[in-house]
Amino acid sequence: MFELSQILLDTTHIRVESRYVLEGLARHWGETSHLATLDGVQVVYLKKLPRVANTKRFPSAKGARRPAHCSTVGKVLLANREWEQLAPLLEAAGLRAFSPNTITDLGELAEELEALAERGYAYDYEESSTGLCYVAAPIYGRRAKVVAAASLCMPRHRFEQMKERYAAAIVEAARLITTGACRRMRAFDPNLEKG
Repeated sequence: MFELSQILLDTTHIRVESRYVLEGLARHWGETSHLATLDGVQVVYLKKLPRVANTKRFPSAKGARRPAHCSTVGKVLLANREWEQLAPLLEAAGLRAFSPNTITDLGELAEELEALAERGYAYDYEESSTGLCYVAAPIYGRRAKVVAAASLCMPRHRFEQMKERYAAAIVEAARLITTGACRRMRAFDPNLEKG
């Protein structure tokens, strides 16, 4: 209960700020957007905004949990944690395969997270569900700590045509959520560190 309470405290401003940004993102691109945070080595979905004419079931819902290793939001959040602390937790939980493309090797996951941290965003090439691709970017809270991630989800055929544009859109959306949330936090406590 304490851990869940801390997640709510850390993400309250972000959940408020993300509402219009993610709604606009989903409406503009006609794709599903998500907001998620990390609890241990599991992703907790805080928001899901589906596209209007969705014909495929997306494997997520508000309040749902999924292993972090097989999702873009999860990989973004894991990439901003200390690997030495994460590795034993991931090994204990097991890197279950959800599709033929799921990363199930700790060494391969470590390499993926390192590349992601340098790039600043993550792709999911049908790793969590066959036929679906995702792109995600980190959202920062107090003291420049990554506390959440935003993502766009789309069918593979649209992803292959538009992945760079989707990546640019989600990075900008995450930046807007971060700056808006930090502004709200400082309004409540002007002594909070910037960043």
